[in-house]
Amino acid sequence: MYYKYLTSNEVECDQLFLVNDSMILFNNLKEIGQWVDDEKENLMGITTSVEVSKHLQSYFWVLDKETQVEFISYLLKNGVIEEGFDKVINIYEIGFCQYLIKSGYNLISKYRYINEGSGKYNTTIHNPKSIIEENIPLIKKKVVMKNFRPEEVKFLKSVGYNFSIDYWKIIEDNKEETLNIDYLKKI
Repeated sequence: MYYKYLTSNEVECDQLFLVNDSMILFNNLKEIGQWVDDEKENLMGITTSVEVSKHLQSYFWVLDKETQVEFISYLLKNGVIEEGFDKVINIYEIGFCQYLIKSGYNLISKYRYINEGSGKYNTTIHNPKSIIEENIPLIKKKVVMKNFRPEEVKFLKSVGYNFSIDYWKIIEDNKEETLNIDYLKKI
């Protein structure tokens, strides 16, 4: 969707927020917004992953003006990818971040959990409770709903993933008091 919109429309803004629907928002983004205002780097994200190679996870990116131009150029160079989820992640999430790093751009994430050596490199999957405890108001839908792709289930079992954690309870315990999350359970 980023490709379709950004290559078809003229975008002129100081900071472009790219947010996808793979996460559930259960609190406001006030603290994240303040962090974005304070840091002002080329590419900002909520979480870093070192799965495959170091990168910012693309469910939430903030691009400055210069990086917006680079991203649109990168999109046009690589085109629409229809061969699968992993290829999209490798080219657009990991590949773009690696391209920026090699080109001297600054990338930063709000939360920098890295558990190298364990095989557990993706915080949004392996340690979402720690993100919530750091006041990150988002959690991966597939973690809460336990709807992983078959190849993910196999990998997660191999690294001892705990499928029995009740993330609805963790969200309920950490959400804004006035927020009713019952509708989220129907997603």
